[in-house]
Amino acid sequence: MSMQPRPWPKVPELTAQVARAVAARGPYPLAMRVRDELGELFADAEFAEAFEARGRPG
Repeated sequence: MSMQPRPWPKVPELTAQVARAVAARGPYPLAMRVRDELGELFADAEFAEAFEARGRPG
């Protein structure tokens, strides 16, 4: 198994608008809070050395 470091994906603006509108009706979902407050906790590059350079992506 191999691992190619990739940047944290951006949330499309329309998706973010819809999620905020839905969240406004009730409690703010935990997954959204984690992403908003903490962002990327562990970058792929931190773990790249633990994986082979060849093979199928991890």
